[in-house]
Amino acid sequence: MPRYLLKCGCCDEKLEIHYSDDGLEIGGVNGAIQDWQEILLPLLLIEHKGDKLID
Repeated sequence: MPRYLLKCGCCDEKLEIHYSDDGLEIGGVNGAIQDWQEILLPLLLIEHKGDKLID
């Protein structure tokens, strides 16, 4: 599964995000893309309307 690796610039902490067409695994937690959108988009101050993302 492809992944993103996010590393902290001032310490050794890191976060792996594995992704596929139907889901994401962030920090070892699996979920559907729509479920992650419900959690993360409000934190990033981004609205989801239909098929579009609005900041």
